[in-house]
Amino acid sequence: MKWTLAHGASACSRNLTQRLENKLSSIQRPILLNITDAYRTTSTAALKVIEGLMPLHLKIKLESEYVSCQYRSAATEHRRRRKDISAADGRHRFLHLGRAEGTPPLLVSKDLGRKLSVPGRDDSHLRSSQTCGDPTK
Repeated sequence: MKWTLAHGASACSRNLTQRLENKLSSIQRPILLNITDAYRTTSTAALKVIEGLMPLHLKIKLESEYVSCQYRSAATEHRRRRKDISAADGRHRFLHLGRAEGTPPLLVSKDLGRKLSVPGRDDSHLRSSQTCGDPTK
């Protein structure tokens, strides 16, 4: 149940209102009553403590923070890779072709007829392209 309700939590968790928190608690209550075989007069908070469950609104906020952290770190990594490649040679563009993790990116020159390179892991392609413009280097 938790995963069904937490689906898309990162989109809506920023503005969880008290009304929505109460709604989530009312969804969780009958399930907790069935699991614990407690009386109907037992409070929902007590049922959560008995079962050792986190309130759903807090769990959704936690899931939301986890997902947004993953998105932020993935976006930062993507920007870093793109910056490294574009800093190496301004003539190249980075093509993200849905490649598998660990495979090198494909560098394509604006003049496709002359240059198409798949760089290796040793970054030798970056060193050679940095010295193109200045013969003293």
